[in-house]
Amino acid sequence: VQSITEQRETSGAMISLAEGQIAASQLAGNVNAELLAFRVPRLFSTTADQVRELLDQSMSYFSFSAEGVQWIVFKLGNIFFTVQGTAGESLPVIKLQSVAVEIGRQRR
Repeated sequence: VQSITEQRETSGAMISLAEGQIAASQLAGNVNAELLAFRVPRLFSTTADQVRELLDQSMSYFSFSAEGVQWIVFKLGNIFFTVQGTAGESLPVIKLQSVAVEIGRQRR
């Protein structure tokens, strides 16, 4: 998590479990990490259901923007890897996908 937050394009990251427990977190600003960890599984599930219904495809991650800050959430089995961007910067999606793959490998 710390190495992710040291990048110019990112300001925070969190690894959490499907049950809403935080494994590691370093988020910027006044983000409530406990509430985010609790809500991310439901956000992902709801969004994945909509994608499946609309496009008949499965989803491995989703991104959104709030108040000029990009966010991306990866689902790795029962683990969620959430990254908070830096305002005005684009998230390095390909690099973050590689990190997510590595996190997925380490959980096995």
